[in-house]
Amino acid sequence: MIVWALRASICAAALVLAGTYALRPAWAGMALSLSLGMVSLTGQAAGWRWTTGFALGGFVLLAAAGVVLNLSPFAMLLGTTLALVAWDLDRFAARLSDIGQVANEQALARAHLYRLGLVAVPAMLLGAFALNVRVSLSFGWALFLSFMILFVLSRLLRPAK
Repeated sequence: MIVWALRASICAAALVLAGTYALRPAWAGMALSLSLGMVSLTGQAAGWRWTTGFALGGFVLLAAAGVVLNLSPFAMLLGTTLALVAWDLDRFAARLSDIGQVANEQALARAHLYRLGLVAVPAMLLGAFALNVRVSLSFGWALFLSFMILFVLSRLLRPAK
């Protein structure tokens, strides 16, 4: 289950970025995106743990270059999110394989996919919202809000005592 979701997210990230570059047309970006997807898929099948992280870095750089080239910011956000999902699934699969025998592995995988969806989908929705809304803030307000967000996140992520 995790392996199929991992492969699907790698393919989706590569195809979203390649398709967006192809619409420009920027063939080098399209070829690089597809190449990163192939390297990641091949490495994942061969058991090379470094390839998904390498592809994540490449996809992020391609997305940043796409924003500079005035490609669709939403497509760049989607490609980056899918690459990050693939990286997370690869790390999860690696941890499971390092453990060896896992009791009720399918339920654990389903729970991880569910939690990953609970993070990725709202992140995409908030990202899409942020791409379409313009707010003018002074530096002081931006700094204050940043500290408030960090404070709230630190409270949410702190283990309960």
